[in-house]
Amino acid sequence: MRALHAQINPHFFFNSLNTIRYFIRTDPDNARDLLTKLAEIFQRTLSAGEFVTLAEEIRHVEAYLSLEKARLEERLQVVWTHLAKQHQEQQIPTLILQPLVENAVIHGISPKPEGGTIHIIINSIGSTLLIQVDDDGMGFDMEAKPIDAAKNSKSTESNAQPTNQEAYLPAGSGTSIGLTNIRQRLQKVYGEDASLHLESKPSEGTKAVLTIPLIDTAH
Repeated sequence: MRALHAQINPHFFFNSLNTIRYFIRTDPDNARDLLTKLAEIFQRTLSAGEFVTLAEEIRHVEAYLSLEKARLEERLQVVWTHLAKQHQEQQIPTLILQPLVENAVIHGISPKPEGGTIHIIINSIGSTLLIQVDDDGMGFDMEAKPIDAAKNSKSTESNAQPTNQEAYLPAGSGTSIGLTNIRQRLQKVYGEDASLHLESKPSEGTKAVLTIPLIDTAH
């Protein structure tokens, strides 16, 4: 959690301030709304506990996407498919959806000249909460050298090795910190009952699928 709190992307902060500065001249009301959302993001990132409700995590992502959409304009399209509205109060690990969406924006859509679409799907299947983030952005080579999350971690609480797609992250892209953090927290809280899987192809996009058991984690 300390690592996540410290990992506030300075480029995101700088780009957001520049976007807000532009709208101060052209659309003051929008600038005020964006500034409020930026403050909400920082407040949440710096003060969040170990768990939040699904609704709170979604609001955090919506605030983040509002700022990125203001910056990228028509180059970023977002589609939500929320089929688990009966689980709004479900407790989930904090900052678990936002890094997946941030990776899709930064490494998938933003580098693509024509932009693209991020599709966020939230569904419940039996006793499992499924969170999926698809983008049609740059993608990456799944056959690239795998990054061993266990070796990158200083923690000795987990000795599990990455398996299948979980081991493969785009080399040098900066995604490994957030994704490794998610994987390790999932394992600590849920053991083998939760998972994070990636699928990607260059120039076609990336899919991240997160599964969490629907249990009470508040205590």
